[in-house]
Amino acid sequence: MTISSELELDPKDSCLLIIDVQNDYCHDQGAFGQMGISLQGIQRKASLSAWRGRERF
Repeated sequence: MTISSELELDPKDSCLLIIDVQNDYCHDQGAFGQMGISLQGIQRKASLSAWRGRERF
């Protein structure tokens, strides 16, 4: 599998790592919340996004 001419990935020697950082970015007790960063805008957008997702089904 070639992504670019400079980087080649062999699936036998590769893995995909997915890290869910939702709590750090969106939860009041997450890393951002503990630093005192206002999360109201992020929480509102996450809430709207979840509501829109339910609308499709």
